[in-house]
Formats: sequence, C-alpha cells, structure tokens
Amino acid sequence: MSTTDRAAAGGYSGPGGGKSGAVPAGVVFSEESAEWLRVTLSCIGDAVVTTDAHGKVTFLNPVAQQLTGWTWDEAIGVDISSVFHIVNEETRDEVESPVLRALGQGVIVGLANHTILIARNGREIPIDDSAAPIRSTGG
Repeated sequence: MSTTDRAAAGGYSGPGGGKSGAVPAGVVFSEESAEWLRVTLSCIGDAVVTTDAHGKVTFLNPVAQQLTGWTWDEAIGVDISSVFHIVNEETRDEVESPVLRALGQGVIVGLANHTILIARNGREIPIDDSAAPIRSTGG
C-alpha cells in the first residue's frame, strides 16, 4: 500500500462520546515514533480502534479491548464489523459500520442515537461513536 491509502479509526465509549485517530496504511515509522504512537493511543480514556484501508483491525487500545471483549492479538486482521458489532437499541437492526462508511465516503461519520455495541460475550453497551478517514499529506 502507498501512503495515500486511507485508514480509519472508530473511537467509541460508553455514554459520553468517543475519540478517533489512525495512521495511513503504508506509512513507515521509526521504532521510537511507532512506540510513541502506540503508547499515546493506549493512554486515551475512550476506546480507540484503528483499521487499515480495507476495514481490518490494526489496533485496539485497552478500553476498546475491555468494551468489545476482543484482545489485541485476537482482533488484529479481523474485519471491523466482527469486532465492533453494533445494532439499533430499539429495532435490533444491525447498524452500518461507521468505519466502513468513513473509508468508503471519505467523511467523518457519527452514530445515530440508541446504538448499542454487542460485546464478544453478548453484553450490550450503549455507545456514542465516530469514525474519521485519516489521509497522508499526499491524499
């Protein structure tokens, strides 16, 4: 992949909002920069999930791991829709992944009210969420 490929992040948490951020696929970091980025994303108090340009998980911070029930090792390379399974609280209809929509449309995407995350163990968590495509300076 080139540095112009898109990546997205879905940052989400329980009531109160979420954060988002990612690194474009193909960007190469020094070992020091990569460690700084990993530590920074890990310290964010909201859940942060990053994906590659194809919607495959590349990172989950500890809060995301706790909420989704997926460990970092289990989630890496898995489609975001499997790790971040969301439905409408009232209708129980599946909700389109904001990450996939952000990747496809190149826009910041938020969730409608009454969205719940179905964790890996079946636990239901009301969430606020957003996803944003992140691009390199080249596009």
